[in-house]
Amino acid sequence: MEKENLREEKLLNPSEIANIRILGGLGALFALAGIIPYIGWLLSVASIVLLLISFYKISFLSGKKFIFNYILISVLLGFAMAMVVVLIIIFSFMEALKFSHFDMQHFIDTFRVEGSILYTILMILVFIYALSIVVAFLWKRSLEGCALFFKEKLFSTAGLLFVIGAFTLILCGIGILVSLAGYIVLAIAFFSIKPIIPEQEKSADIMDVPASD
Repeated sequence: MEKENLREEKLLNPSEIANIRILGGLGALFALAGIIPYIGWLLSVASIVLLLISFYKISFLSGKKFIFNYILISVLLGFAMAMVVVLIIIFSFMEALKFSHFDMQHFIDTFRVEGSILYTILMILVFIYALSIVVAFLWKRSLEGCALFFKEKLFSTAGLLFVIGAFTLILCGIGILVSLAGYIVLAIAFFSIKPIIPEQEKSADIMDVPASD
């Protein structure tokens, strides 16, 4: 009972909603800025941190743990995917150099269709494609929860764009543009959150109604 009262007290605090608006909006914008050379990786890290904080706050206020859990799982999957890809690429190139005895022609031959290195690269691309779809659906599910809580449909729209972007990733990079559009919509969704969520407004209206004699 004490925990529920604590949660209600936080729900009635507009500053919590304002923090989510700012942190989430900036996190989405920093994700867009991740394409900037040299400092892009730093902005991407900042984006992940800000978005995780925002979704954690939303998850706590709404009581829907899956909102934060799905985002956290997607971030961990993305990090694991990046580490695996980097390690496989480094290992593949080292093996190619080793077996070619540092002969450039033999090294190039390993990248032909029948070469093992090219096959490994293709498998990496398939792995990235499949995992990106899984991550996109996790984001979509979490953002649908945010849309229901804040009564803001743009969260669902952003989630849908992430899924479309993941499926169209193989179409000459079109998926990247769609995903970037998803982050733009996500930023707008965060900045569009009302200072007091609709449920609070209804509660306030009820409280303002004078009691009948």
